[in-house]
Amino acid sequence: LDPGPYFLVVDGARPESLGRFSLSYKVRDMAQLEAACARVPALSFKRKETGTTAGAGDKFSSSCGGRGTSHTSPDRVYRFAVPRRMGIRLTLETQGFRGLVSLRRVCADDATEVKCAEAGEDPGRVIVQTVLDPGAYYAVVDGAGNKAEGSFTLRLDGFEERRRAEAAPSNTR
Repeated sequence: LDPGPYFLVVDGARPESLGRFSLSYKVRDMAQLEAACARVPALSFKRKETGTTAGAGDKFSSSCGGRGTSHTSPDRVYRFAVPRRMGIRLTLETQGFRGLVSLRRVCADDATEVKCAEAGEDPGRVIVQTVLDPGAYYAVVDGAGNKAEGSFTLRLDGFEERRRAEAAPSNTR
């Protein structure tokens, strides 16, 4: 939003919808987010990147990992290019914290998130697998929970998209 005053009106859906409500909001410094996106390291296919979220700021939000709560965990972002429509697999291995990966089209825009995954039964491993169209993408490595941070490795792998006819079982003998 541009600087200046804004107003928010809360209204009931029906005339009889009266009563209390709760409202929460979060203000983010877009200059800090845009600065982080201006110097994003590249992630290459078939290579492990090592890093740490310790000491990094909490600049990004995601749809998974309890982001509806007021927790904060530092994050790191990487960019990569998909040359043609293909499947990709991002594998995050964390040490000492429960991680998550948010995959998005535009670095500084949470609304462009394509997929988000957090650690499951194995709290040190997250896999995001999906089919993407050609273009630039960003992988945000974050902690799932409050102050979830530490060392990690991130690997990007590609695979050929299976066609529906190939993926469907054959009924012919």
